[in-house]
Amino acid sequence: RQKSNNSPDFISVNSHPLDMAMTLRQQYKWVGRVVCVMDVASWGPGGTLVPQPRDSSQEQFFLRTSIAQAIEKASAELTAGISSMRDNLMDANEPYVLYCRDVIVFRGDAESGYEFLAEPEVIDVVVTAPVCVRPPIRFGAMGEEWYQEEIHQACLVERLEIIFQSVFTEDV
Repeated sequence: RQKSNNSPDFISVNSHPLDMAMTLRQQYKWVGRVVCVMDVASWGPGGTLVPQPRDSSQEQFFLRTSIAQAIEKASAELTAGISSMRDNLMDANEPYVLYCRDVIVFRGDAESGYEFLAEPEVIDVVVTAPVCVRPPIRFGAMGEEWYQEEIHQACLVERLEIIFQSVFTEDV
């Protein structure tokens, strides 16, 4: 990959973001900022963000990090009674992401029995959600998956742009 001196490092992986963050920190001794994306797929009562369902990526963030405190603080700052975290993150017209700085990873993965880490690591987490939890999909001629409704595709692109802007902006 070619990289200019001014562009930040960016890695897209097919494993759990926390596992990759720990690999960067522990095996590669990465000292720069590590940002993971938490894609919310399940909501609690009243649009709250909760650690469910079992064995999900979302649950991993709650079990292994201090993300719950950051989410609780942000939820409390939302206008009381007018909107929920779900309303803000899933809005089709004015979507938000929640950028959480200095989230502490204090537990290992499932294979280690979620053991407490000898040395916790600090990462940033961008919390996002799709406009529709289970959007209908269609398959292209070569088996590729596409959103059936154009609005879902447009909202995905907009959310990706917001994630990139939040990650690559120094003052968030």
